Amino acid sequence: MKNIFHKIVPWILPAKIEDLLKQKFKKNKLRQDHWPNYGMDYINSGSPLHFKSNCSNLIDKLGFETAYYTFDNYTIYGAKTSCCDFLDLTKVCLPGRFVLPMSIISDNSYEKINVQTDTQNYDLTLKTRSWHYLSFRELNKLGLSCKAGDIIIGNPLNKEANNNKKPQCIIMLSIDSMGRSLVDKAGFKNLLPNSYNYFKGSRFFTNAWCQGEWTLPVFANIFTGQYLTNHELWEPYTYFKEDSIALPEINLLPEVLRNHNFITSCFSSTQRFGPHYGYARGVDRFYYKRDAQHHEMIYEILEQIRSFPDANHFITVHFMDAHHLLKDIMSIGSQTHTSVTDLDRSTHLVNKKAKSVLQKFDLPMMNQRLSILKEIDFHLQPLYTLLDQHYAEDDLITILTSDHGIKTKDQSAHLSKERNNISLIVKSSKLPEGDDNSFVESIDLLPSLLKLCDFDDLNFNERDGKPWQILGGKKKEYIISEIIFPDQDYELIIRDHENIFHLISPFKKKRINWEKRNTTLYSILDIEKNIVKDIKMNEIIKHNDYEQIAYNHLKKSRYLKE
Repeated sequence: MKNIFHKIVPWILPAKIEDLLKQKFKKNKLRQDHWPNYGMDYINSGSPLHFKSNCSNLIDKLGFETAYYTFDNYTIYGAKTSCCDFLDLTKVCLPGRFVLPMSIISDNSYEKINVQTDTQNYDLTLKTRSWHYLSFRELNKLGLSCKAGDIIIGNPLNKEANNNKKPQCIIMLSIDSMGRSLVDKAGFKNLLPNSYNYFKGSRFFTNAWCQGEWTLPVFANIFTGQYLTNHELWEPYTYFKEDSIALPEINLLPEVLRNHNFITSCFSSTQRFGPHYGYARGVDRFYYKRDAQHHEMIYEILEQIRSFPDANHFITVHFMDAHHLLKDIMSIGSQTHTSVTDLDRSTHLVNKKAKSVLQKFDLPMMNQRLSILKEIDFHLQPLYTLLDQHYAEDDLITILTSDHGIKTKDQSAHLSKERNNISLIVKSSKLPEGDDNSFVESIDLLPSLLKLCDFDDLNFNERDGKPWQILGGKKKEYIISEIIFPDQDYELIIRDHENIFHLISPFKKKRINWEKRNTTLYSILDIEKNIVKDIKMNEIIKHNDYEQIAYNHLKKSRYLKE
């Protein structure tokens, strides 16, 4: 297999890292063109990610090769061409004020370009392998030339407000592992005082549930509005393999909003919500820096709004700090707000050997998470202040949520209330304030947001999620959560107000063996009293109803083996 590492970034990848990557890729029979993508944890090489976009992109008119390119931790959809005497970019000019992202790929650290507009002609010396944002206003002509290296032109970003589109800003703040049980244990006001004050008068969804156990499939639930068995994104390294499955071709949430002229941006510090899975589709600027701390991403969000203060924004950020200690140690602020005994890391060292969904309960780590949540809330205050001062109430939708929860006691099992009952608070002038105890699922977020914005959804019938009941959606009688993880059985939970139905089945060769399923029904009242006992199936008439719901759910997927 051809060695392409030194061609791309000869000065960055140490020999040991290169050898490790080669061994991993060879073992898993990975496609050569996907090799550099794994190195995103180490480099920003500019190696392309190829995903079909459902958005209208002006740069497609240039007729060049298009892909998603990454520099400076930002992934942007761009058109690539070789050095040229003159590249006419008039086709990609927007009316009014706009910004044109561009980059130069060269073996040199700096290259010269010439930019020509209606009235100006000037030379610039620019750093290579970085994104540069060129601001223009009211142009009838735009072109540039570069004598050396390749040029990547990103989609132009509109600095003007699309005034007939409300709201002007939609921002979703997702905090990993911030389940309802964890927040209730400390109290919302005590744990997150700045968020408590900001979200006064908001809608508190107290019965919100995620559809999975971990970040990768749950964000796919949110972005597609589909259950895991329909969007099929659950394999950690699926994007490297020959039969790789990324996000389905259905319009993703950022694609829908970008087609309504929103500038879309995502900010993530976890590889499970990264551009390489297809999450970059429809996103103008995707910031991905593995293990970036929350304050780094808050700064990037502030810069995004400051750079385009009049534009329409859709912003999604996922804070990973509370999932595990990103630097393997808490900040001084969090340590001084944590008891000495809760700094113990003995159970954590054992848990490090297992995936997060399989880890044992760790009381010190749970209390450390509470301290970290307080720290995140402290640093969110500048963002809350900016949102309050910059946007009118009718122009803003703010969401505070989590992808999944964590174990808060020893008995917490897969798909338990602690792991699946998530935080969800929505601040919008179109929603009445107060608690909402209706069942809502992560898959409902996309259709509900579009309903709040009065936007049509071309894929409405293909989505499993529906608008919240408060927005006119049908009342839900139950929620579904499920888990598929490599080399493990398939599990599904159906939860209503009285019972929990649990199904487990062998999962081999991407098939769920229905005939070998094992089902159990629990009373929620017994579980709350710590009386965990099976209810005999022949004594429960509803059992057949639950099984039929589970069967109908799986029948829509390609995983069911009858």
